[in-house]
Amino acid sequence: MKIYKDQILGGTAKDSQNEKLSLEILEGFAETYRGKRHPLNQSHDLAKKSAGYIENIRVIDHPIYEGEYALVGDVFCDESKLEEVMGGFSVSYLEVIRRNESAHEIITYLPYPHYNDLELLQFLSKQNQPISVGKWVKKAADPATVALIGAAIIFVLQPVWDDLYKTKFAPKIRKFFQSCGQKLKEKEISCDLAQTVEINGHQIQVLLIPDRRKEDLCFSSNYLEQSMQLVHKFAMNHSDSYQIARIHLYFHSESEGYKIHRVEDAQGTIEHYA
Repeated sequence: MKIYKDQILGGTAKDSQNEKLSLEILEGFAETYRGKRHPLNQSHDLAKKSAGYIENIRVIDHPIYEGEYALVGDVFCDESKLEEVMGGFSVSYLEVIRRNESAHEIITYLPYPHYNDLELLQFLSKQNQPISVGKWVKKAADPATVALIGAAIIFVLQPVWDDLYKTKFAPKIRKFFQSCGQKLKEKEISCDLAQTVEINGHQIQVLLIPDRRKEDLCFSSNYLEQSMQLVHKFAMNHSDSYQIARIHLYFHSESEGYKIHRVEDAQGTIEHYA
């Protein structure tokens, strides 16, 4: 592992996108990852294997801009993947910017620069659905232009979960893509799907990464159900499932469907699978 001490991960000074992070966001990151590892993802692409991790994340006075603050950490990077991540190290975060005040079951987090597209924001906000809109801030050039669809409902995987998931949740995702999918395609935006599930009283974040050319297929009811069956089986087969924080799955093929890609524990350690 190659070690880079005190790397700047973000700050309150304006960046190349003419935006800046608030001190509150920086402090929130530092608190969340106090004593833990933050995975080092390649270009914020969660379909790729983690290239290492970041430790000792903290807020300091900015070393370059007087009166500003910086989030820094010690980066541990796999030397074989060093060239792929050397565009710089940065964190990402989610923020709701247009909330459906009556209720929201789905939150569409758009990447830069699309969260500044007023026409797109208005389109998503005016859908006759419980949808809120947010921004997914990730400081990287992202040729795939990936948004994140977040399910605001925490789904309990209990004995009758499969029928409930198929009849209650999957149709909401399907309806979202039927009404908004074409608009997102016109903007060349693909989507990952994030869902929090509860197993034996413990919450696990699940991320589904589709085939970028076949989002409609990958987020159909059958494949959504198949992915949750995998998550349920995996957790039930691990006696330390209470330590699981996140499970990432990606779509392999129409015959295989989703496979578990990586599993992250509460301390930020990642185990890679398919």
